[in-house]
Amino acid sequence: MQMECVQFDGLDLRLKPTELDVSQEDLIESNDNVIIEWLDYLMEFPNVTVFEQLRDLELRRWLDNRTYRVKVSFMTYNSYYDMLTTTSIHFMFGMSGRPWKQITHRSVVLESHADFVSWLYEVLFFGHILILFLNEGYESIACLREHKCNFVKAWKSYWNFWNVVDWVSIVLAFAILITWITQNVGQAELSTTLQSYIGVHSACRASFNTSSTECFNARAFDQQLFDDMEQLGFVIRANRWISGFYPVCIMMRLFKAFAAQPRLAIVTKTLALAANDLTHFGIVFLSIFFAYVAMGMAFFGREVESFASFDRASLALLRALMGDFSVEDMELRGRPVAFFFFGTYMMAAVLLLLNMLIAILMDVYGQVAAGSRTSESLWHECYDIMRRGMQKWTGGHTPLSEVVKKYVESRGEEAWESDKVIYVSDVLAAVPGLDKRQAEDEMTSALEEYAQENAPHIEIAEVISTMGKYLAPKTESEVPPLRNVIDVTRNGSVAGDENVSEAAAELVRAGLSVEVLLRAAGIVLDTTSQRRANGEAQVSALRHIVSSAELLCNEDKTVMMCQL
Repeated sequence: MQMECVQFDGLDLRLKPTELDVSQEDLIESNDNVIIEWLDYLMEFPNVTVFEQLRDLELRRWLDNRTYRVKVSFMTYNSYYDMLTTTSIHFMFGMSGRPWKQITHRSVVLESHADFVSWLYEVLFFGHILILFLNEGYESIACLREHKCNFVKAWKSYWNFWNVVDWVSIVLAFAILITWITQNVGQAELSTTLQSYIGVHSACRASFNTSSTECFNARAFDQQLFDDMEQLGFVIRANRWISGFYPVCIMMRLFKAFAAQPRLAIVTKTLALAANDLTHFGIVFLSIFFAYVAMGMAFFGREVESFASFDRASLALLRALMGDFSVEDMELRGRPVAFFFFGTYMMAAVLLLLNMLIAILMDVYGQVAAGSRTSESLWHECYDIMRRGMQKWTGGHTPLSEVVKKYVESRGEEAWESDKVIYVSDVLAAVPGLDKRQAEDEMTSALEEYAQENAPHIEIAEVISTMGKYLAPKTESEVPPLRNVIDVTRNGSVAGDENVSEAAAELVRAGLSVEVLLRAAGIVLDTTSQRRANGEAQVSALRHIVSSAELLCNEDKTVMMCQL
């Protein structure tokens, strides 16, 4: 038909775009590839009708095969909310010729800080960010001075995960501040421009001719108003997107605060300890997940819109993991194919992989929770803070930072690395005016914290090696009978040099009870009040013993230990 082939740039119109896609498309009315037509003064001049103007456009063949989108826009002002709104009706033409229709709105409150409360929120937010910026700046300078202005060492020492979170929060907050100021300036300018609207259009109306100079000025005024509104909309969009991501920084900073309290830090510690396992799990999960994304696009991409592209198929399968799916849409391709795809995906992704993820997290969570049970609760720490605050107010409490500072001053900087045992009397002598009861409490708390942080973790090699000390013979001729092996284990005497593999095999054949094995490793099953404190070590040892039995039970699976 002797028509030119045109490549459209912009939105992908092979599928119907969403309202968000259309409203966020950067279509500026002043671009060279945009043709602007005005439906002039419909109310000011009754003799000018919409039908006549649209008929004139049609005769000029204004819409042809090169047309990508037609956008009809008009503005409304709501004086009650002081809100200016641009409503646009979009007609978008795909390369196949199919038109898509979408209606979008862009609203701006011209005076967004009309009361004192709204300004108070802004001042508190940006004031808090300014304080955080000053604190982080002071900390970085102190770190630089500590390393004697060695930038490389200071850089390595300063940057850790939580400092990165703080600086990302600061950068995003200042980006919000910049876009917020730009937005307020734009709103003020738009409000000032809008106040001239009535005067400009009254002059055009008084001219009684749409081609007059006054009407030309009114048309230019309207075009500038639309352009300013469009530009301000982009600034508001940027501010909204940055503000939408900022709560993630707030959440991470809350986790940083929770890390100071052991019971609140269970989640962060669980994720940190399980990070290695989660990384390997993620590789397996993503491999299976994206394989099913490709299968879904191949099976249902032509019939089901949610599988028509890679991003839509990924979102559809992610929703299916949470239980949101539509098997009826998949059946459009055929029930056998839908049954195969949906059934295998549910088995592999939901029943298998998700439950493995839960198992990984719960295993680590149990260890972290067991270690935090002996720590103080949040309410007890709040009580201690209030009690110490009251004692400090009355002069009966010395801050711990001051105690440490005076002790180091009296003992010198080598006190940080000294192996000398510190007694209560040493602290009292170094810190004049320190209450003896407070010194005892501080020393006791320090010992308890050290014990919790340095609790021994019994590995499988240690357990088997300890058993070997009791049971391994020097020579084959000196191998004791089975009865003597059990007696030696119960008595706790050493039977010879280490021969770990033979000792472990002998234990398995003997079918010794778990209690005997724990005793051989030097661990006593407590049933007294100390059981809670020793529970973590006992459970750890028991787990490793069972694991070792599973590896060693190759010859005889009927003995008691192998069944455990």
